Amino acid sequence: MDSAIWLPLIFLFLLRALKSANTAGGALYACFSGLCMGMAILAGSINAPLMDGVVVISAAIYSAFQAADCPAPRVLGRPLLWSGFVALVVAVVSFASASLQLLPSMEYAPLALRWTNAGGALFYQRVPYDVAGQSHRLTPRSLFAFLYGAGDVGGGEFSTYFGVMPLLLTAIGLCRNWASPWVRYLSVLGALCYFWSMGNYSLLHGLLYVLLPFADKACEAGRFIYLTHFAMALLAGFGVQSLLSGDGAAQSFFVKLSRILQWTASVALLALGVPTVLGKPEVSDWPYVSLLFLIATWATFLYIVRGNRNGVARLVLFVVIVCDVYVFNWTALNKTHEEKTGKNHVAELLSARELADFFKRQPGLFRVHLGQGFSKSSIGDVFGIQTTGGWGATSLESYLPALWSPNGLCLFNARYIVEAGTNRQETPIFTSGAWKVYEIPSYCPRAWVVHEVVVDPSSESVLKRIQQAKLDLLRVGYLSEQMEAVLGAGSATPAEISFLRYQANEFELEVNPSSTGLLVLSEIYYPGWVATVNGTTAHIYKVDGMLRGVLVSPGPNRVLMHYEPRFIPLGIALSLTAFLGTLGLAVFVRNRRKRD
Repeated sequence: MDSAIWLPLIFLFLLRALKSANTAGGALYACFSGLCMGMAILAGSINAPLMDGVVVISAAIYSAFQAADCPAPRVLGRPLLWSGFVALVVAVVSFASASLQLLPSMEYAPLALRWTNAGGALFYQRVPYDVAGQSHRLTPRSLFAFLYGAGDVGGGEFSTYFGVMPLLLTAIGLCRNWASPWVRYLSVLGALCYFWSMGNYSLLHGLLYVLLPFADKACEAGRFIYLTHFAMALLAGFGVQSLLSGDGAAQSFFVKLSRILQWTASVALLALGVPTVLGKPEVSDWPYVSLLFLIATWATFLYIVRGNRNGVARLVLFVVIVCDVYVFNWTALNKTHEEKTGKNHVAELLSARELADFFKRQPGLFRVHLGQGFSKSSIGDVFGIQTTGGWGATSLESYLPALWSPNGLCLFNARYIVEAGTNRQETPIFTSGAWKVYEIPSYCPRAWVVHEVVVDPSSESVLKRIQQAKLDLLRVGYLSEQMEAVLGAGSATPAEISFLRYQANEFELEVNPSSTGLLVLSEIYYPGWVATVNGTTAHIYKVDGMLRGVLVSPGPNRVLMHYEPRFIPLGIALSLTAFLGTLGLAVFVRNRRKRD
């Protein structure tokens, strides 16, 4: 929703840019549209900006063939060039303004898996069609849910339900304003996006999946009902304008439409009244709610058509729409109901405060593994507890297979396991509500030194090696490249390692090995980390397919690691340039208009 709310502004400024006869003014509106698109991207969603892009591109192409409605500035001279220029400015500004997030994401994406609603993780390559075409139960029968909101027809995460009065206003807007080119555009946009939202049921979705780049990234096809509703909302605005304008030429049309509504309400009243009187068959309350809004719509429409276009009529129209949309809104869950069913995730999360306090009282560095019943919890993010997992949309490609291996808990320094089940034999060391904490008897340290390495350039082969149950990963390290030095023979006594300070993006430790060795840290290998050993820059090796390692020499070694993101400074610069550049252009246009 944080992303979706920006589309009205994106479209508003896009239209102003396309209709502008002045180059600087049109460019400024295009920049505004791009900034709004950037805000939609920064909100964190990928689906909404992709759909916003569909609107921008299609509207720009459409306007190129509407020269009378969108005259091109004299500088470019042709509507097609101007539309292309506007779309390009929107794209460039939106990318630049969102670069703070986009550039790091582009670095991360090739290394990661993305979770899907099919119940599994996918590689970063093209999403398979059977997954991309899932429509969240927006099946062909959801067509009837545009008017009838009861049941789960088109329910789930998305519903096609639009409301009785809004649907009537949409029809009025279409019929009375079809001559407007943008009404025709919105009609086609809404219809095509509805068929897109059908996913696997729709030939259109299949063709676009094959032909349109990145169409697979919007893998929840049902979400495209968002664009259908957006188009219908604007068409309903045209309907309100026509209904309240008092145009005498439309009076006969409104009278005929009122009769149709009257007969529709009468038939629905009869269809529901007979079962109510006879008591057979039983009908749920939802059809009666829909009937009430149908009658309210007819009465309000009749009141306005008879010449009452004053403030009272506008208020009644507003109230009918808001009440209708409220009653059939299933997006916001009922908190009381969720608490009764035990699905109040916020309450469950906050109930872990005592658990978090327990972990913070424990000495040393360690991680907590969230097991049965809590694998999707986010206590790590909320309370600052280092965990092996959490609730997120993505994961590094090599991480989960390693975590789920027999050596996973050792590799990632897991000291405690949190579960809710009762299938464990040992007694929990701490209990807080449903949370039960078990300590791993011989957990692995956060860092260790190995004196034996095996070079294997294949990441798949390394993963298979570390998944062997009897492998001693604290003694042997698996690398994907050759070492810069020869390792010495290890001693029976492990090297002394002590962390001096530890933060999420920087830490420092002292290591004192008896001979040259490879310091392996239970920290994820990722681009941007920089290491120094005794003040000298050191190369970071990728160990065991996902951990970091640096060479240390005999005797005391002070190792410092800190994160220097390569793209965040560039992203900040581009984002500031986009916002400040648009501000500068706005000042320039304003001053020139004053002079003119």
